[in-house]
Amino acid sequence: MKLARLALPAVVLPFALILTACSSDSGTAEKENKNSNAAASDSKSPAADEKSGEKNGFTVKELDKIALTGKVEGFTAKAIPQAEVAAGQGMKADKKECQPLTAAMGGQTLPASSVAVYRSLKPVEKTDATIGSMWLTALDEPDAKLVLKNLRKAVDDCPKGFETVGLKYTSVKSLKTAELGDESYAFQITGKIADQNMTTSYTVVREGAVVATFYGINMLTPKKSSIPEPVVTAQVKKISG
Repeated sequence: MKLARLALPAVVLPFALILTACSSDSGTAEKENKNSNAAASDSKSPAADEKSGEKNGFTVKELDKIALTGKVEGFTAKAIPQAEVAAGQGMKADKKECQPLTAAMGGQTLPASSVAVYRSLKPVEKTDATIGSMWLTALDEPDAKLVLKNLRKAVDDCPKGFETVGLKYTSVKSLKTAELGDESYAFQITGKIADQNMTTSYTVVREGAVVATFYGINMLTPKKSSIPEPVVTAQVKKISG
């Protein structure tokens, strides 16, 4: 079973990923994706530049070396084109208290860091409908801790959702997750995108000063939208060395 390409706006990193991670049906959706990526390419992502900085001893190049690549626990991890990363920058929530969630949706952290690398995650088995992405972000350790603190507070403060870039999300809630890294947290956002109800899940793990964020969606079985724990664990082990 192959998932058809979705004609979704490529303004949010995870949703932009869906456009390229799913199998393609030629036509309007493909044209829309190309146009969106072309527009996004005009804005260079900080992660595209290896000289963009260093955080706690990590550069973009060094982060890239420890990011998942290739086949891992039933998924294939591939680098995400920088145009798609740039597409998620600068997103704002209509409610200030929900901004950490909007940052995550755009492939960013709050506090932000330019030292980050991104991967798409696509299941090896075509019958597996869970797809997603992940990114590693290096920060100063106090800021890394603050990323998870901010997300926890935002989930508590925004249970009825929020709006961003013209899209409305109606529900936000925390999810159970295994104890991974130095600390971990998971949450779920539900909304209506392009006339389709969508549930997306996020798992965020801090290992020292590095924050690993995993985004997943399963349009056939929303309860299975989270990226599987073995994939997350494999990445955490690479970070810890």
